[in-house]
Amino acid sequence: MMSSSNINNIILVLPSYYSGQAAGNRMMAYAKEYAKLGKKVYLVLGAGDNFDVPTIEGVDVKSVVDSSRNSLYKKVAEVVTELYTDDSAIHLYGTPVLLRYLSPMKRNIFLEYTEVPSYGRKQGLKSKLTEWYKMRLTRKALGLFVISKALYNYYTEEGFKNIGLVNMFVDESRFAPQINDAILRKKIITYCGTISMEKDGVDVLLKAFSEVLKKHPDYQLRIVGRGETERIYEQTVKLSKDLGLEDKVLFTGLVPYTEMPKMLMESEILALARPDNEQAKYGFPTKLGEYLCTGNPVVVTRVGELPNYIEDRKSCIFAEAGNAGDFAEKLCWAIEHPEDAKQIGRQGREVALHAFSSEVQTKAALKMIENTPPPQSKKE
Repeated sequence: MMSSSNINNIILVLPSYYSGQAAGNRMMAYAKEYAKLGKKVYLVLGAGDNFDVPTIEGVDVKSVVDSSRNSLYKKVAEVVTELYTDDSAIHLYGTPVLLRYLSPMKRNIFLEYTEVPSYGRKQGLKSKLTEWYKMRLTRKALGLFVISKALYNYYTEEGFKNIGLVNMFVDESRFAPQINDAILRKKIITYCGTISMEKDGVDVLLKAFSEVLKKHPDYQLRIVGRGETERIYEQTVKLSKDLGLEDKVLFTGLVPYTEMPKMLMESEILALARPDNEQAKYGFPTKLGEYLCTGNPVVVTRVGELPNYIEDRKSCIFAEAGNAGDFAEKLCWAIEHPEDAKQIGRQGREVALHAFSSEVQTKAALKMIENTPPPQSKKE
């Protein structure tokens, strides 16, 4: 019988890929590092826009597109099944429903979660049944990867045994120092990610920016990404107009993976006004790693596990969650103290290089995969 240490192929699966967004960036970094560790890597991407997928040495990309989510999952599962061999492991990002189609009792499947299961769901009977069903499917996986200590504790309390903590990480080579130094900073404050109010507090950021403009009218706010839903995107654009910011806020939409580093590096300040809620408690904003890698100052709310890694006025500038006035004050401080802000940015980059290394975190994930007995050896 094969030992899990004989894993030669890693099949990374992201059922919903959008260029430049956090989940895609994380899986790209995994793919690159698994390949550098000598594994043959397949990256299976479903739905989304499926454009601007970079070429990564040793990584074979398979794109799957379908208009129906259920049939998409089936098609993704079919591709994964065709790729799977006895010396393979499947690393699946946050979609336990796929386990319905992947015969988990016969395959090495590891699920990764970066959010608590209840995030974004109304607390009704239907939602509770959905959570119960997804938890039941999750238990079929051979192991779990989670992004925070809070999520680790959550699944431990749910009775899970084989859990690996794989922190937020970033492929720092995308933000190489020689490129970083050549970028001319502009009077731009940038947010990138999924445009939402509950998750990332984009409404708070807009209100804060309207206050910043009273003292610094020559600045622009750039919001990069797609809306969590079309309705939320429309609400965000409306709020921008209601605040009189039409000429000062640029909604770029999705930006190609290869263009994102330059867009972040040319910004003077990077901002994340995440609320203090369940998402912040259990999750960890993967965009923070990219922010820090630019060497630019980062203004971010003091939530969740962030204070365990970054320090106010040393590697970041902390603001109070949910307080637009305080966030505006911290943005103004960064503008008005450019040398101090630059030093904070440089120190933030050092934190990213040491604490959020994609190489270190991927090695930890692979060690867990290789040390986990295959499903055939477990009592069913």
